[in-house]
Amino acid sequence: TYGKILYDKKDRLMDALVHDWLFAKDQRDVSTLETLEKLGVPLKSDKSVYFVLLDMIKWGPGSGHWETDLLRYALNNVISELFEPYEQCLILTQLDESSFCIIIYPSDGFPMEDQSFIYQLDALIDICKKYIGCSIACYTGKPISPKMLPQRYNELMKIRCDNVSLTSRVFFLGREEASRRKSIELPNMRIWENLLLH
Repeated sequence: TYGKILYDKKDRLMDALVHDWLFAKDQRDVSTLETLEKLGVPLKSDKSVYFVLLDMIKWGPGSGHWETDLLRYALNNVISELFEPYEQCLILTQLDESSFCIIIYPSDGFPMEDQSFIYQLDALIDICKKYIGCSIACYTGKPISPKMLPQRYNELMKIRCDNVSLTSRVFFLGREEASRRKSIELPNMRIWENLLLH
């Protein structure tokens, strides 16, 4: 569809910007924030954001790997739906074949509370398992200033490397057991299927 074509072009540009931001040796947060604002992403230096490293750790039997662009499009739709009620927006960036990073920021006001944030990530884990057929792990921590994103990325990568058993849950920096990891009862609605496929 036309909407998906526009989305694909924008997300490639977002990928390049965020990659440059996370991995550049010199600080580029000011110029990156200015460029993002021109693209309609009002990420402010004085507003704290959540940063999530999402790892696709295990595909279920018979589920097969999703085509990369379709997977990204579906994830973006589902994550947006989960956080929109809290007036949170997001930037989803693909890091490699099996991992994404998510920057979640308030559309107006303040970041959501940690426990509510963790709960929504738990819901995302369950949705991915049920509708996409993949177990995921989410690595995150408390909200930070955008200029701290490269440092937070490195901190979360250490936690990711320690997850040698490939456990599917929320790992919250500084907390041993952030995730309840009990299965969340998802409403029996077609909404998730529609978000994944359209």
